[in-house]
Amino acid sequence: MNSARFATSRGRCAASVVAGLVVTGAALTAVTAAPAFAAPAAPKPPAPSYGYDGHYGDAWVGGKWGQDYYRYPKPTVAHADLKVTASGPSHIDHNQEQVWRVKVTNVGRSTAHAVNLVTTLPNGIDHVADRVSRGTSSYTPGGSLVAGLGSLKPGATVTLDIAGRGPSYGGGTVHLRTEAGTSSREINTSDNSATVTTRIS
Repeated sequence: MNSARFATSRGRCAASVVAGLVVTGAALTAVTAAPAFAAPAAPKPPAPSYGYDGHYGDAWVGGKWGQDYYRYPKPTVAHADLKVTASGPSHIDHNQEQVWRVKVTNVGRSTAHAVNLVTTLPNGIDHVADRVSRGTSSYTPGGSLVAGLGSLKPGATVTLDIAGRGPSYGGGTVHLRTEAGTSSREINTSDNSATVTTRIS
């Protein structure tokens, strides 16, 4: 009788223990199992904005909204730019002939139209002859030589050679002065003239 009770009690205890293990195992499983939802991903850094952002000066450039128009290089208008250089003798003797050379170059990015060149011979130097590589030239009594050079494309150069004779007497320092002009707008006129200094003896 006592053995039967003990056996029954032992069986109940074993069942309780087994049930407890199952419950406990289930609880552990519930605690240690991976969660059903994924953890939120780390935020990505914001991508650079190339679109319209409402700022003053935004503009449609190159098929897309630009980040403020003032950041883009501004277009420049092409202009002509004449550059004049001159060379000649540093010394001339009495009755000696020498040659002065004047060059006009369009260093701009646009054609220079109706280019003219006015050259004043040194005081006391007689005009002997002149030759221009293109266009026409005309000597005016009094020492001025006027040349019409026509149109000069970017990079084009015209050369004017002037032969002059020194005086038969006297001396001193004299200057040849030359200046070019054009009907086209220029971006720089500071190099439109040149001077050559010559000593007579």
